[in-house]
Amino acid sequence: MRATFKVDDTAVRAYFSNLDKRIHEEVLRNANQLKEDLIQLVQTKLSGQVLQQRSGRLYGSIEGDVYDAGTRRVTVEVRSRGVVYARIQEYGGDVYPVNATYLHFVLEDGREIFSKHVRVPERSYLRSSLDREKIREEMKRAVREATRP
Repeated sequence: MRATFKVDDTAVRAYFSNLDKRIHEEVLRNANQLKEDLIQLVQTKLSGQVLQQRSGRLYGSIEGDVYDAGTRRVTVEVRSRGVVYARIQEYGGDVYPVNATYLHFVLEDGREIFSKHVRVPERSYLRSSLDREKIREEMKRAVREATRP
C-alpha cells in the first residue's frame, strides 16, 4: 500500500518569512516602553525617594533614546544631560576646592561652612533603577508575543 500526500506549506512559509521582522518590531516597541518606564522611575527617585528635589534641574535633565541597529540589536539609553553634579550624586566622590583655598557653603539656616574637602555619598538614581531581571523577562515576553501564530 502506498499513500501520497500533498502538503500546502504556504502558511508555514509566510509565518517564518516575517518572523525576524515581527520579533524586531515587538522588541523595539517594548524597548520604547521600557525607556519611558525607566525615565519615570528615575524621576520618581529624584522626587524624594533617593534625592530631595530643590531646583528641579537634575529631574528635568533625565532623557532617553532607543537606538535601532537593525534586526539583531536594540539599545535603550537613559541619562542625565547638562547637569554637572549629576555624576557625583550617582557615584559619590570627593570634592576639593579648585579656584580657592576652601569650599564655601551657606546652609538653609544661614550658617556658613568652609571646608578643604567634602565627601559626597553615593545616591544612585540611575543605576539603581535598572532591574535587569524585569528587562530580561520583558524582552522574552516580546519574543513570545511576536512568535505567536
